[in-house]
Amino acid sequence: DVSGNFNLNEVLDKTIVTLKEGSFRDFNLSGRTAFRWNKQDAIEIVYTAYVPDMGDEKVKFTQWFCYFNDRFYVLTYSA
Repeated sequence: DVSGNFNLNEVLDKTIVTLKEGSFRDFNLSGRTAFRWNKQDAIEIVYTAYVPDMGDEKVKFTQWFCYFNDRFYVLTYSA
């Protein structure tokens, strides 16, 4: 659960900084889009990066973030 003062954009800003600073090698944010998901505000980010221990193949990620009923949801697709 999260407090009632949840700001989706602030959470995404911090998430992107974390991804850039250490989770992946050669992180490249290619898109960030706000949209409505099941009548709720949501944000999609799309990025590519090299994942540790996966060799030299770059992986593309699409993630959706949404806050609803005091819960934070993340949907992740990788290819």
